[in-house]
Amino acid sequence: MGTKIKYNFHGTRSNSEIFEFYKSESIDIFLNTSQSEGLPVSVMEAQSCGIPVIATDVGGTPEIVNNGNGLLLDADPDPDEIAKTLYEVFTNKTVWINKRQLSYDNWLRKFNADVNYRLFTEEILSLTVKG
Repeated sequence: MGTKIKYNFHGTRSNSEIFEFYKSESIDIFLNTSQSEGLPVSVMEAQSCGIPVIATDVGGTPEIVNNGNGLLLDADPDPDEIAKTLYEVFTNKTVWINKRQLSYDNWLRKFNADVNYRLFTEEILSLTVKG
């Protein structure tokens, strides 16, 4: 497979440090192998920076990740499945480059707080006007 895969375990970092890292480095994928999730904010944050996501098919993750903007793994993937998926990323660069835009678009359409707050406020105001 080669030795071009780099990874880091950064430990505890502030939100601003994470975003600075995402913006200053070339990140190919965000990998989340959680066994249990709600609606993972970490995945939303990665997508907001146009980073495609590979994640386990648990909890609310399928609401965020799909084969268009990333890839869903089995709920309990074995190391071989993870390795095979990472190999696919690095041997199909064009596919994964396209997933960058789709990842960002997904965040923008579904999880952008500025858009969602405005729409929520408009909805609440429309209810009070009708009532």
